[in-house]
Amino acid sequence: VGKNNVVPFSMGNDVFWSSHTLTYPFIDSNLSVKDRWTNIVVDRYICLPGYKEGIRFLNKMYNEGLIDRNFPLYRTEDDLFNVIKSGMVGSYSDNWDRIYRDSDRIQEDLQKNVPGAELVPVDCVTSPDGVIRRAIYDSAGAIIFMPASCKNPEAVLRYLNWLSRYENYHFLQIGPEGIVHDLENGLPKLKIATGGWIQNSPQNIDYTLPLNGLDMVDPELTVKALANGYSWEAEKIETAYHIAMHNGVPDPVIPVTLSAAGPYVQTLIDKDKVLLTESITARPADFDRVWDAGIKDYLESGAQAIIDERKAKYYEP
Repeated sequence: VGKNNVVPFSMGNDVFWSSHTLTYPFIDSNLSVKDRWTNIVVDRYICLPGYKEGIRFLNKMYNEGLIDRNFPLYRTEDDLFNVIKSGMVGSYSDNWDRIYRDSDRIQEDLQKNVPGAELVPVDCVTSPDGVIRRAIYDSAGAIIFMPASCKNPEAVLRYLNWLSRYENYHFLQIGPEGIVHDLENGLPKLKIATGGWIQNSPQNIDYTLPLNGLDMVDPELTVKALANGYSWEAEKIETAYHIAMHNGVPDPVIPVTLSAAGPYVQTLIDKDKVLLTESITARPADFDRVWDAGIKDYLESGAQAIIDERKAKYYEP
């Protein structure tokens, strides 16, 4: 399995996310907060200065045989994961812990199919100024809102305040000792709970809305506690986490009401997929023509209206 048929890099058909780690460093790191926020369209970066060069880089890789030529055919994550597990893929880009998740079994199944094989997190692309950068989530991770129809907004705020107290969200995240977690070296290690203590999401993140992920107050303790939640060696998890967070840049948050994107979101996501795929698979001589035509269509299909609204509503934080 694998061996001489291994392709250096593969990705899914949603190229924006599947190539994120490779393309993000090409974005102009000197952009002002205003220019960055204004030109982010439906949470995607294709209108940001420099992103085109990231796709040009992938186009070069593709035409040199370094990217899996079947990537446009992978319609689901499992399509890509199954190829990776077979040992046919040398590298790919994903969430920092994806290869270690028991739910996806990427590393586990790869090692069953190809003894001795291992996927290892790496830093691989530097920005033009020599610094490795990557996008990360804002620490809150979610936008919480109350609908206009809410009949008791005060109760909502009181509940969010209650959720924001450490003793409350901490208990929701790790539950009672011996039932939801055991202590190992003073750190909680989550276990499979039953009955009413079942967690529907890791660390009950669907309940602890005011924060994004586990919080042990001390950042290093948080990382070690996170690592305790995986079936792999803690050192591997900690290394992957630190690589993913190093020089991470969250998108700017400007708290204004935006409505222009509503009718265009799915259309623009679909056009994004087509544009990126066609640009990567184009002949190098055709790259600029394909990209420029696709961006023109993208802007005319709603992206320009979104940019115009964001530009009009932006204010200095």
